Amino acid sequence: MMKAFEQQLRKALSLKDAPAMPVMPLDPAAALLPAAVLILAAPSVNGPSLLFLKRTETVEKHKGQIAFPGGRRESADEAAGGVDPDVATALRETREETGVAPDMVEVLGKLAAFPTITRYRVTPVAGISRIAVENIVLRPDPREVDGLFWVPVRELAKPETYRREYYTTGGSRYPTDVFMAGGRRIWGITGAILKNLLDRLAAGSSGEI
Repeated sequence: MMKAFEQQLRKALSLKDAPAMPVMPLDPAAALLPAAVLILAAPSVNGPSLLFLKRTETVEKHKGQIAFPGGRRESADEAAGGVDPDVATALRETREETGVAPDMVEVLGKLAAFPTITRYRVTPVAGISRIAVENIVLRPDPREVDGLFWVPVRELAKPETYRREYYTTGGSRYPTDVFMAGGRRIWGITGAILKNLLDRLAAGSSGEI
């Protein structure tokens, strides 16, 4: 099952990117800081699953939100021995936040970057682990992470899991992609990235995700 999903994921990553839409309009002159997240898939008894974290209420931004492991690029990521800086950032942040070591991850590719209201340009990096979820030891950083959990891709792909919501800020109304999985609400930039990924998987597959 994981091999078939890996092939689907590789095909999804190869599809031509449509322009990434921001979570909300930004000043085109605004400077955006580079950041990256890791979409990590691993085999489990429930099929291929993705790793998410819940941020603590004490982090500077996105308090209490569900997210993929990741964060802002650092200078060391720019000089990581020829490694793509986005990949270096995603793997470093994942190790720091979850305890998953870079050598446990096979990077397959990247999706187009998403600009965010918090002035970041977030690049999703996709990778897989050959180790089953049940055998991966997670070590969340208590300063930033309130919990770590895996969600089966087939659960995320169910029509009833997804809905489009709207939020109002600055007197304007904007859409946001929302996934309800295991009682958890995945939305914002993470919801947008997840929607992009699942749409690509569906477009590149003749069968079920």
